[in-house]
Amino acid sequence: MKVMDYFFVFVLSLSCIAYVTHGEAPCPAAWIHFQTSCYVFATGYPEDWTEAGSFCNRMGAKLAEIETREENNFLRMHAIDNYQQAGVHFWIGGTDVLVDGQWIWITSQKRISYADWYPGEPNGALHESFVVTALGGTCNKPWVNHGDSCYLFVTHLQENWSEATSMCTELGGYLVEIESAQEDNFLKNYAIHQLQIQPGGQFGNGSFWIGGTDMLVEGNWFWLSTKQPFVYTDWYATSKEPNGGIRENCAHLGSHVHFHWNDADCHLLYNFICESE
Repeated sequence: MKVMDYFFVFVLSLSCIAYVTHGEAPCPAAWIHFQTSCYVFATGYPEDWTEAGSFCNRMGAKLAEIETREENNFLRMHAIDNYQQAGVHFWIGGTDVLVDGQWIWITSQKRISYADWYPGEPNGALHESFVVTALGGTCNKPWVNHGDSCYLFVTHLQENWSEATSMCTELGGYLVEIESAQEDNFLKNYAIHQLQIQPGGQFGNGSFWIGGTDMLVEGNWFWLSTKQPFVYTDWYATSKEPNGGIRENCAHLGSHVHFHWNDADCHLLYNFICESE
C-alpha cells in the first residue's frame, strides 16, 4: 500500500486546503479524493498563511499545491458546492516570499507552472506574498452566507431592538443568534473588513442589535427566536458586560467594545443583523 499524501485548504477568517497523496489507500473520513491525492477543507480554524501551513504539517499534510486545470476545477467545484459563503477565502501553498514575483509552491519549492490568477492579480508586491483563492456565496443579495445561514447587515436604517426584531421577521428571518465562536468571528470580520467599521469607535457608532435579551428574568439571557439560553457568549470583559441591570436588557455588537457583546437600553436606535436559514 502506498503512503498517502494529504492536502489542506484553509479559509478566510482564514482557513486552508490541505492535501496528501494517497496512492491506492482510501482517504480518511472527511477527506475527499481526486486522482492520487486526498484533500480536506479546514474551515473551522482561522489561521494566517504560516499557521495554516503548520496546521497542515501537524496533520501529516501540506497546503494544497495546484498543478493542473483539472485539479483546480475539482477544488473550485467542491468549494462552491459545499462552502457557498460570501467572502470565503482558502489558503493554498503558493508564495513569492523568497523572491518577489517568483511564485513557488512552498513544500516542493517548485515554480508555479499552472496558474489561475484573477485578472489583475498578483498585484500586492512585497505586501502580499501568499496565495489565497476566493469564492462568492449564493444567498440572495445583499444577504451573505456563512455555514448554514444567510445574514443581512442593515446599515441604512436604525431601529430600536423591538422594531429591528419586527423588521427581520418581515424580511423572512430573525435577529441574529450567535451560537459559536466561528459565527461570531465571521460577523466581526464582515463588519470590520467588508463594512469598513473600525473597532474602538465612539459609543453607539457601528452598533448592531443581535437577538439576545434578558427582559423576562434579569440576568437570564436567551435568544428571542428560539427561546434558548445563551451557551456561547462574547461579552466585553473590560467593562464587565453585561452590567446595565434592569435598564439594559438587549444585546448588541458594538465597535466601541471592539465588536464584543454589550447590553444596552432596548429603546436605543442601532443598525441590526438579520439571520435566515
